Amino acid sequence: MSQSDSPFILPTGQNINLPKTFNYKGKNYDISEEIKDRDYTSLLVIKDGKIVFEEYYKGNKKNVPVIFFSCTKSITSLLIGISLDKGYIKDLNDPISKYVPELKGSVYSEVPIQDVLNMSSGIEWSEDMADFNSGVAKLSDSYGKGKADLIKFILSLKRAHPSGTFNKYASVETQILGMVIEGATKKPYIDFFKENLWNRIFPESTAYLSTNGDGVAMAYGGLMTTPRDYAKAVLLMINKGKNSKNQQILSEEWIKQSITISPKDTHLLPGIRKNSDTNMGYKNQWWIPENRIDNEFTAIGVYGQFAYVNPKENIIIISNGADKRYADDIDIADGRKIALIRAVAASIK
Repeated sequence: MSQSDSPFILPTGQNINLPKTFNYKGKNYDISEEIKDRDYTSLLVIKDGKIVFEEYYKGNKKNVPVIFFSCTKSITSLLIGISLDKGYIKDLNDPISKYVPELKGSVYSEVPIQDVLNMSSGIEWSEDMADFNSGVAKLSDSYGKGKADLIKFILSLKRAHPSGTFNKYASVETQILGMVIEGATKKPYIDFFKENLWNRIFPESTAYLSTNGDGVAMAYGGLMTTPRDYAKAVLLMINKGKNSKNQQILSEEWIKQSITISPKDTHLLPGIRKNSDTNMGYKNQWWIPENRIDNEFTAIGVYGQFAYVNPKENIIIISNGADKRYADDIDIADGRKIALIRAVAASIK
């Protein structure tokens, strides 16, 4: 995906210094050591729409795209919102099979789009990347072989819980959302993405989106772009859905719905609960941290990819990484990252 002919360059504000330490579970850690130890490759801090801190590590540069892995899921969420705003998707309570007839007869046949957005379809699933027999490993294998194998794999999935009752992170859910976008808009995911989102944030660098041999985009983790350009997409979430030219890209209603969890949806609320396999909350392909501060939310990708958003303070923090210890304990890796980023956000005057 090419850079814009008239790219929007994020303005710079008054530079900040990072705080020296952050606290995680009662213990203080040195931030500079954490950045080194956890193999950060970038840290970009934006306050009031202006860059106030930007550093790249391990030879990375601001204009070189990096893989955002599952932060791509939150981009797919934006595309679902745009599809709904434009009337391609009629109702989030519509069943998946209305837009993806190939999945009739599967466990997804009558599952509402909203439950898939919330990773709450109820399927039996493992996201263990170290297990070659896990769901995510089989998803990657079938996706790589082509569309027919991908459909066959999805048709083979089984149910573990009633839809809409249990939060279970499953990358296949986002791939299905990509199929919904294609079925609703009658356009390839990548074309709809470029026309309705990417080209309209006026990227300053070339970006890439993984596709298989059949041209099917990897909606669950295939976006490669720069932290600056990813930030421009995230800025829509705190700029009331408007881009740098004040054009409405995304509705305010979609943004509100994406970061607000009803108290009755206990499986989505952050905190320890029996109807989820994580302590973090989840809504519309965005994570809600435990002990939520203001109305914060995040996008998270494996090995240290991260986008933190605090709408009240008008702060966005993008971070990338190559954390070789990430899979040892994902909850700790993400928890430490959130703690560090919160400390950075809190230090901004």
